[in-house]
Amino acid sequence: MKHHYPEAPPLSEEDQAALDAAQAEYYALAELIESGMAEEAEAKLSDVKKRIDTINARSEA
Repeated sequence: MKHHYPEAPPLSEEDQAALDAAQAEYYALAELIESGMAEEAEAKLSDVKKRIDTINARSEA
């Protein structure tokens, strides 16, 4: 008997591009927070994290 392990389906090109952009924005905001400019960045960081989680949820099967 063979074991079959679940595999995540690949994201569409559009979803992958959105994920890449959101991750880049996330890292940029994280750098702003680390440099002391945390006021606006923290609120935006939460929104970006939600977008990333939403896109990643699409790849779960």
